[in-house]
Amino acid sequence: MVHSVVSIEVNAPTAEVFDVVHDYRIRTSWDTLLRSARMQADAAPAAGEVAICAAHWYLGGLVFRTRYVTFTRPTVAAVTLVKPYFVFGNWTASIRHHEIGDGNSSEVVYTLTLRCRPRWLGRALDPIVMKAFEIETRRRLRALKRYLESGGPSPRVHRRSRSAIRTPRVRGDL
Repeated sequence: MVHSVVSIEVNAPTAEVFDVVHDYRIRTSWDTLLRSARMQADAAPAAGEVAICAAHWYLGGLVFRTRYVTFTRPTVAAVTLVKPYFVFGNWTASIRHHEIGDGNSSEVVYTLTLRCRPRWLGRALDPIVMKAFEIETRRRLRALKRYLESGGPSPRVHRRSRSAIRTPRVRGDL
């Protein structure tokens, strides 16, 4: 099992950052990892609810079903895989939001823990997969920062989100 923490400072209040991160209607407008993102049964994000997020094809196209285990606006949310998927035996992430100074800025701290399977292969695969997630998480947080600090999506990111209108089907959602 490996663990990583990536953070960034954003010139936006914690509540605004939290709301943008967990607004699945606009998630693909800024999130560089995802081609689609939605809540199962159109539920609002909350502890116990399931999010379905599909990576871009060039990133493997994997479709993650994660359950919110914590959702405390505007400070922290955490998710875990609903069940093992692909090479992931375990995958959990949290995103914490800390107010900076007068409250007009915040720090976003993304923490990820994962374990690949089978275990014998995971010992070699864990650090490689984590490095890929670290690189993409830095890209995602920089894109979130640009999105918030510019007041919305950049034309390049917005075009990408419009091209990803098709929502992937996941077993159990049919």
